Amino acid sequence: MKNQELTPEEREMFKGVLTNDISRLVVGANLAHFDAGTDGQEAYSLMTGEKKIQEDYFEKLREKKSGSRKIVGEPGFTLWDYSDGYARRQEQAKQVLSLGDLEEITSGIAKGFEFKVPEKLKNYSFANLFEKAKNEKGRFDESKLSEDEKYAFESWSTLNGAYEKAIKAEALDSTRYVELNAVAKKIEEKYSPK
Repeated sequence: MKNQELTPEEREMFKGVLTNDISRLVVGANLAHFDAGTDGQEAYSLMTGEKKIQEDYFEKLREKKSGSRKIVGEPGFTLWDYSDGYARRQEQAKQVLSLGDLEEITSGIAKGFEFKVPEKLKNYSFANLFEKAKNEKGRFDESKLSEDEKYAFESWSTLNGAYEKAIKAEALDSTRYVELNAVAKKIEEKYSPK
């Protein structure tokens, strides 16, 4: 079973979901918050306090909801809604994109990750594998897959794990120098030409 047919526009849109810096930071910070204790909580706190991210998001949401109408007030979304939306879009993108696309995206952000999907498996997607492996109760039944399909599913699991580790690491790295950068900025401001 091969990858479901996505239009070129759909394919680019789903790839964009996984490569978007803000999307990766939001989902990575949420993953790190639950997996990395204090460091993850710091990344999450900084992400949630990042006004630029929130302003960009709400501006896009305002444009989408109001179009050309001028409407006062903030749209009714919470941080949870915001984070959940990014996480759901990422999950959907990882499920419908081919293994070849996931490999390209993951290898671009997961430094040190060296997995190369075999050519024979690059056109499979999780969505197609799951559809074929569904049993009568709608649950995944690996015994319904061929040997190639089983390896394709294992490849997807590997790429998914590497992607999630990479975006968690990005979120944690984004907080690594916060205190030092604050001190450096203070010094730079003190001695910058007026």
